[in-house]
Amino acid sequence: WTNSSNVPIQEVDGEVSQMPHQFVEGNLRSGSQCAVCKKSCGSTKRLQDWRCLWCRHTVHEECRSQMASVECGLGTISLSVLPPTHVYISPDSAVIEASQPQGSSPLLVFVNTKSGDNQGVQFMRRLQRLLNPAQVFDIQVGGPSLGLRLFRLFPNFRVLICGGDGTIGWVMTEVDKLGLHS
Repeated sequence: WTNSSNVPIQEVDGEVSQMPHQFVEGNLRSGSQCAVCKKSCGSTKRLQDWRCLWCRHTVHEECRSQMASVECGLGTISLSVLPPTHVYISPDSAVIEASQPQGSSPLLVFVNTKSGDNQGVQFMRRLQRLLNPAQVFDIQVGGPSLGLRLFRLFPNFRVLICGGDGTIGWVMTEVDKLGLHS
């Protein structure tokens, strides 16, 4: 559910008109509240009820159908999230492209998983849950160029680098090579 090929997109004149909720069943936080009826959701005894992967809204099974016509707002950090409706992967998975949602400033994240006593793996997992996994990159796998090339056509975006001085230097060198100084 990280790209447009996995999300049922509604388009009007070639533009995405609605980002649907992507619900997964169970594993709700205790004290979760249904976005529709405002009653408590979830159970410690079994998997039940639903949570949107993007905005984190929770709903009961019987309330879920009422959320079908409600657009997913991508949650409290929506300006930093690259929606899956704006990530395009070719059928052979050889080409990944992205377009910037209007009015947003997506966050491009590089994590050095070997840095900080190997705590980078925990950072990476947490950031992939908060953002679109397609915008969080392990710098140890292919370096920073893949992420920078994905965002290169965006008029504005932000970069978060989780690592040491060497990691920051590596990313900045790639920024210089690609001429991304705006």
